[in-house]
Amino acid sequence: MPDRKVDAARLESEHGLAAGWIGRHVGVHSRHYCSTEEDAAFLAQRATRQALAGLDPRSIELVVAACGTYQQPLPYRAATLLRDMSDWFPEVASFDVDSTCLSFVVACQTVANAFALGQYRRALILCSEVTSPGLDWRHPEAAALFGDGAMAVVVEANPASALLDTCLRTYPEGRTWCQIPGGGSKFPPAHFSQASFGEFLFQMNGKELYRLVAEKLPGLVTELLRRNGLGWEDIALVLPHQASPSAMRLVRQRIGCPPDKFFSVIDSMGNLVAASIPAALHRAVEEGRLQRGQTAMLLGTSAGVSLGACLIRY
Repeated sequence: MPDRKVDAARLESEHGLAAGWIGRHVGVHSRHYCSTEEDAAFLAQRATRQALAGLDPRSIELVVAACGTYQQPLPYRAATLLRDMSDWFPEVASFDVDSTCLSFVVACQTVANAFALGQYRRALILCSEVTSPGLDWRHPEAAALFGDGAMAVVVEANPASALLDTCLRTYPEGRTWCQIPGGGSKFPPAHFSQASFGEFLFQMNGKELYRLVAEKLPGLVTELLRRNGLGWEDIALVLPHQASPSAMRLVRQRIGCPPDKFFSVIDSMGNLVAASIPAALHRAVEEGRLQRGQTAMLLGTSAGVSLGACLIRY
């Protein structure tokens, strides 16, 4: 995580909000923001150093950048995030996976498929997200949700642990409900002006997102459990995308997950985009909530709108 921790009271003071407003309306009490000396590549290197503790970096055969935010459009994200790690990975294979907040789940599926083909034995998945520069504080109910942070996860072809199954669905009618319109070929940077300023910042229609998730996600979860012959009694923990406290309450209720099996870290981290699911995984392991050999469900939603879940044996 970045060094700078920012609590709700400070943001309320900086953005003219009443004391306690973020706690009442958003529910995220602290998050971390990058300083001017920190960026996504810096955070990725810090996370990777921790993930590789006790491992030879040269045993990593593949690096997958699974992110929803860009440090810059070119080169691709994996190359950018490896900026400070060329001594560790002098000629490693790398590529990007981008399904915004679901990127970690999709990366797990992609790497598992590569393992099944025998192409690689050990890989590193990097999720490094710096959201703070793109937040629109004219809409504090959305801006106050997000934080900056990075997660690095080493995965290997080992029968003791496994990706058991994955289920993904996309509903493109919701593509404008969570977006940053500017910066691409439709609204290129050359078109930036004070009048178009908002097109280059994060925009969200939470009401429509909640409606679609409430309608579609329960069926996806039911299908995944059914085709693997599992019930909630077989799932040790659900590690959801940390979207917002209200969205997470809705998701838990709609899918029928027992409260003690639905794991949340959003209060102290905020929404870390693609890094939020591996952040929950890390905290769960750290706190002893997920043990080796247990089955967990990684569950989330992303801009698109996409829904996804996967079952892992940790």
